Amino acid sequence: VNGKGMVIQYLQQDLGALIATEDGSIGQAKSWLQGNWQLWVAFFNQNTLLIVGCWILILSIKSIKMGLDIWYAYRIRWHRTYQASLYWRNRLEDLAAQMKVNRAVQLLESALVPGPAAVGFFKPLILIPVGLLNNLPADQVEAILLHELAHIRRGDYLVNFIQCLLENIFFFNP
Repeated sequence: VNGKGMVIQYLQQDLGALIATEDGSIGQAKSWLQGNWQLWVAFFNQNTLLIVGCWILILSIKSIKMGLDIWYAYRIRWHRTYQASLYWRNRLEDLAAQMKVNRAVQLLESALVPGPAAVGFFKPLILIPVGLLNNLPADQVEAILLHELAHIRRGDYLVNFIQCLLENIFFFNP
């Protein structure tokens, strides 16, 4: 028996034992496994190129979408952004020091973001919708800045990037 046959035989024996312990019908379980297992193995052997081709196609589509998302994140950093007031930039530095954020964090107002966002890992940036700093009480703005600084301190941007990469590769895995 070749290597594949041995593996299939051991799997059939192990699965047959599992099914046999649940309902006690050892003969039916083994015959069902032998028939269906071999059908599945034959199906995958015959359609390997199609299966791999579908996987590559889906991986490509998901990777293009991720690339567009990265491009959008880059775009909102520089397009239609405005320097926040000196008071809030200084206050952000104080809050960052309190939270022990070791990187310099920039604060910008953006006409493109619908809500506050932390963007970037190596050069972190907090984007606030235009007018939010002037329309909210100072304690609420500080709470928002602390929340975004927590994302930066934990490195959420990098973690999300790695998670997206893994989701692209292993999209078929539940």
